[in-house]
Amino acid sequence: MSDIIRFSDVKLKMKEMLVPSLLVSFAYLAQSLIVTTDVLIISWLGVEELAASGFVIRLYMPFFLLALGFSLPILSLCGQAKGQEDYKKLRGIFQHSLALNFSVSLLSVFLTKYLLNEYLLFIGQPENIIKYANDYADFFLWSIPLAVWGSSIRSFMTVAGNAKYFMYLGFVAFVLNAVFDYIFVFGLDGFIEPMGISGAAVATIVVNVIYLLSLVYLLINNESFKEYKVLTELEKVKLKLIKKISFVGFPMSIRMIIESGLMVYYYTLMAGFGTFYLAGFQVSYQVDTMAFLFAIGTATAILTNVGIAKGRRDVNEILLSAYAGTFLMTLFLSGIGLFFLVFTPIVADLFFSSNDDYEILKPILINMLIIVSSYQFFHSLYFSILSAIDGMGKTKTSSILFIITLLIVGVGGAYVLKQTPLGGYGILISLFLSYIASFFVLLPLFIKYIKEYRIKYDG
Repeated sequence: MSDIIRFSDVKLKMKEMLVPSLLVSFAYLAQSLIVTTDVLIISWLGVEELAASGFVIRLYMPFFLLALGFSLPILSLCGQAKGQEDYKKLRGIFQHSLALNFSVSLLSVFLTKYLLNEYLLFIGQPENIIKYANDYADFFLWSIPLAVWGSSIRSFMTVAGNAKYFMYLGFVAFVLNAVFDYIFVFGLDGFIEPMGISGAAVATIVVNVIYLLSLVYLLINNESFKEYKVLTELEKVKLKLIKKISFVGFPMSIRMIIESGLMVYYYTLMAGFGTFYLAGFQVSYQVDTMAFLFAIGTATAILTNVGIAKGRRDVNEILLSAYAGTFLMTLFLSGIGLFFLVFTPIVADLFFSSNDDYEILKPILINMLIIVSSYQFFHSLYFSILSAIDGMGKTKTSSILFIITLLIVGVGGAYVLKQTPLGGYGILISLFLSYIASFFVLLPLFIKYIKEYRIKYDG
């Protein structure tokens, strides 16, 4: 097998990965719009209700990510099984993953509910905030298992090579959620009593149930998926397979929890510089979130393609998928970064022009947007390499190295830089530096694995 990877081959692979990447990206964008709609409708109820829901979501995210991590191995492990054309193994991986992430999801629901009151009391929240938070959490937390199962099915559909269906369903769910939010929160004369903040959570549950049932229907009946028989032909429970999925999924879960916690840490540090810096951070973080959605879409394509290539023992195809995915993700993220870099004044006007303190807020937000926009290039490089390693199923070492890098550069760097003349901007710069450091830490590991596969498969 030739070791030469031609750029013409990379371009062809980029075209092949482009559509799946965009489909997954827009599907995640639809989910993001659902959250945005919830926040908007709850904000109409009042500031206290909005703050209470925010506390629930903040505590919910790490537990949700813990469960979500056990759905991601479907991309790499099912991809490998598909590459080997072993559909029995593919079914086993999918079904065991469903059982695992559902069990972890249920545990997440009860843990979050148990810790919610302790968390709110610890940070000194008043009784009305605690009441609103519990009213919201009683329903909202049950969306965790529904959302995680939906993610598992989406992962399988991506492996099967047809991601367009869940993108369409995602935007339908967004529209339904907007309608149900308004109906359940404010009521419908003569039919439905107003439910207040609980109504937004009920709407989320209803939409998630409809979305999940639609995905299940497609898995069973659609020609693209029914040949795999992932829900119609049950495989035997195998402890070895559960261990394998856990070995891949648990490091990914912990990694995502650390990343989520890092943002909470940054927000806490930024609070020391006042509300203007917090406002700037909130807006600039949304820019980063938008870029991350497209990164997730490309990462899914990389995970799937690398997994299939590993199943076929095709080392050149692993490299080709990694290169094409890196170019594609860099194109997406750098493009988004460049857009916001050029239009930072317009973005500042959009968010804060009606604010009495606009002249103070505008330069803070512009400086933060410049930093966030500038680091998207390195964001794409480290995330591409990390996704390629995940696709090989080698998550343990890469996750440990990535977490250590984040803790040293991201956490330590933010603490040091915030005390310099950079102030609050130093916190975001530390994130920039952590992405650069992560790339240079993970690249040698990726090269090491490729060399090992050369010896194993080609030797």
